[in-house]
Amino acid sequence: YKLWVQHEARSSNPFPVYPAHCLVVGNEYLAAARWFSDLQVLADLTDSAAWYRTYLAYNAGKAYFNADQPALAEMWFSFAASGITSTDNVINHYAELAHKNLLAIRNMSSTDDLRE
Repeated sequence: YKLWVQHEARSSNPFPVYPAHCLVVGNEYLAAARWFSDLQVLADLTDSAAWYRTYLAYNAGKAYFNADQPALAEMWFSFAASGITSTDNVINHYAELAHKNLLAIRNMSSTDDLRE
């Protein structure tokens, strides 16, 4: 947690994702999913809107999956996976993870691999 706090405190463009990560660590997956989802409206206000949209969608999908909400997880993973053709390596990374998780949900095989 300390690293997240230090990063957020030093960031020139702090974005309030830390509370959502704390909710995940505390197994409050549904609350975390809602937090990640709700932050989407702020993503366009940043200099890194595409990155934040993909990152937040991926994390919302993962949190909804862990909250036993596979339909919502599928929706958010699908949104994040749309960045798979991005030339930005970080966006592409989260998009690929989302795509992998999306396929797992749709196949309903090895979905336990998604849980943390």
